[in-house]
Amino acid sequence: MRANKIEQIIREHYAGVNPSMPTCDGFVCGDPDTDVTGVVTTFTVTADVLREAERKNANMIITHEPTFFIECQGAWTQTDAVFSELRRMVREGHFVIWRCHDMMHAAVPDDIYEGFTDAMDWRAYAQPAREKSGNLDQFEEDFFDYYDIPQTTLSRLAAEVKQKLGLQTVRCAGDPLRPCTRVGVLVGGGSLGFGRMPELPLRLLQKKSIDVLVCGEIMELLLGTYMADAAALGAPGGMIVLGHERSEEWGMRAMRSWLAKELSVPVTFVDAKEPFYYL
Repeated sequence: MRANKIEQIIREHYAGVNPSMPTCDGFVCGDPDTDVTGVVTTFTVTADVLREAERKNANMIITHEPTFFIECQGAWTQTDAVFSELRRMVREGHFVIWRCHDMMHAAVPDDIYEGFTDAMDWRAYAQPAREKSGNLDQFEEDFFDYYDIPQTTLSRLAAEVKQKLGLQTVRCAGDPLRPCTRVGVLVGGGSLGFGRMPELPLRLLQKKSIDVLVCGEIMELLLGTYMADAAALGAPGGMIVLGHERSEEWGMRAMRSWLAKELSVPVTFVDAKEPFYYL
């Protein structure tokens, strides 16, 4: 099975997703005519992901996020030890790398959110999927990525998230004892507000009566300070910060499930893992 045939299968899977939409999806490196021995799905291509793919005899990697060491082409990268070694590993491993990002987020429902929902076992609490306008002025009207869970507290919710998503620790802001039932989720860079920080995330708290936001990346000075002040003033608001990788990795695990049924070569999910450790 050739890499370009696998690309065709993925694109057919997302055939209903706006075909005229500009996209970053496609081959990052490698020959599309390569005979594929196995496929790995992952959040991003790291040295450990490359090693694990090689151990599994998989020479095609489907990544959600950019492959920085290939896509960054500044002259200085040619003498950087990390860039040079990662490029060598890709070259000598004869890897083909294909990025799958925009189609996943444009799908209805969003496939990355679907993976998060399953990882948290919150399917019963999710809202029905709806088409989004893409208009940031209608952000809160379009937003249905929230879950009406059984009542808990911010601290107990944080413990649940930590356990289910395999986190060493989570960052929280807000009153740890404040009751919460409606949890809004902004995976990846969505919690950065698409250039409107902190306006867009905070509009959701008010317009959708959200008790806690579970975020990927944040701008600490703005969103973090607001949540701390909300706790100090006894106002609604709370936040759990997962980071970009822990909030989105699960969509690539879910991708493995359907892709394995379509391909004649082995398909494996490899967890890129959280990039940080905590002391």
